Amino acid sequence: MEIPKGERFSDLSLEQAAEVGAEVLATACPYCITNFEDSRLNREDSKAIEIKDITEILQEVI
Repeated sequence: MEIPKGERFSDLSLEQAAEVGAEVLATACPYCITNFEDSRLNREDSKAIEIKDITEILQEVI
């Protein structure tokens, strides 16, 4: 996916997740987790969305 220069895919994804009221953003990609955490910390509402690996969610359920 191409995004405008100077914008980050992780910033856009977090914004979309916040718009729909997501509380958790899950991924199986360690690189994505790092990028999402960095983007989350740069937001004013940094505590609003948790970034988790899918295995963390499975562990909580089991």
